[in-house]
Amino acid sequence: MHGIVFVVYPGFELLDASGPTSVFNGANRALTQRNKPPFYSIGIASAAGGPVASSSRVAVETRENGTFPPEDVATLLVAGAEREPLLAAVSDAALRKALPSLAAKADRYGWVCARRPGYQSQFSPVLKAQVKRDSSFGELISWIQTNLDQQLDVSSLAERAGMTERTFHRRFVAATGTTPARFVEIARLDAARMLLSRGRSLKSVAAEVGLFPPARLTEAFERRLGIAPRLFRDMHGEF
Repeated sequence: MHGIVFVVYPGFELLDASGPTSVFNGANRALTQRNKPPFYSIGIASAAGGPVASSSRVAVETRENGTFPPEDVATLLVAGAEREPLLAAVSDAALRKALPSLAAKADRYGWVCARRPGYQSQFSPVLKAQVKRDSSFGELISWIQTNLDQQLDVSSLAERAGMTERTFHRRFVAATGTTPARFVEIARLDAARMLLSRGRSLKSVAAEVGLFPPARLTEAFERRLGIAPRLFRDMHGEF
């Protein structure tokens, strides 16, 4: 059987655990109705085991993280939560200690979350540009994304593309669907998001993505994404 383990903590979003478990159990029922054995085994884990109360005050019975053998953890999924219980979970020393060893047993792991934060939609223009870009800007876009700490104003980019500023601006918008300035800023914020999720300091991230000093990174992050970079790192940083 394919073992699936859901990790929960006080204040977790009940739907983030009950919804997926219902889907997997439904698949098992469908298999048994066809005289086939169930495929999924499902476990609920927590740092200490025992009953854990969700945000709706409904408690679920759990097993302590370390009691799951590797064969029961093919897939590891962490339930989502609102800001306060999520930050408390991030600060929970027992959970921080248990998750890496539990994840090491899994073939794959991830996070379940019932709502997408508004800032996540801000990162799509870079990805869309990679799909939409034409041959005349493909090399430039790749160069931008690997040289975010360089001077990336319209004048510099137009010179690198071998065009006048006016022609470059018009053709870039047509090719990517966004202005050069906005593209560069979102590319920088996208890179900053990835670096912050790895636990990097604001100072080092700001320097690497070309938004130095850190106050400049904070201003751009909050203005464009609606969240402070330090809070983003606390919520999404690696355990």
